[in-house]
Amino acid sequence: MTHILIILFGVTMLLVSTSSRIEAYIKALGVQGFILFLLVMIESGRLTAANLAFLVAETLAFKTVLIPWFLTRIVRRSGVHRDVEPSIPNFYSLVITSAIFAFGFYLSYGSIQAGSGVKPLYFGISFSAMITGLFIIMTRKRSSRTSWAT
Repeated sequence: MTHILIILFGVTMLLVSTSSRIEAYIKALGVQGFILFLLVMIESGRLTAANLAFLVAETLAFKTVLIPWFLTRIVRRSGVHRDVEPSIPNFYSLVITSAIFAFGFYLSYGSIQAGSGVKPLYFGISFSAMITGLFIIMTRKRSSRTSWAT
């Protein structure tokens, strides 16, 4: 089950890299928060009541609900809904993001040979998600408003 959730997390990063709609980014952020909550609940084993309360508050309340709600509210108030001029077309963005994921898995399976206790799938997705996030930040230039007056 954890492998499916981790792969879904990676798929949300691929979705974000090819989308030009800002609300799609925000929805993907909420889905990622929920996936992280499920991963923590599955992997944690036994939790105390205080730890469970913190995880629910931090992951479910903040990452899954509060932050996406706040960002959606800001986007709707500002009238900015999509990227107008991406530096790289969506197809090439998908190809580059896929190459980032392939490189992340190549690095992660190299860590097995080093004898570390790192789980390759976890490391590959987390490394790829960080690099993909940086890639998205660097390639998004301008956004458009819906009103013609601005």
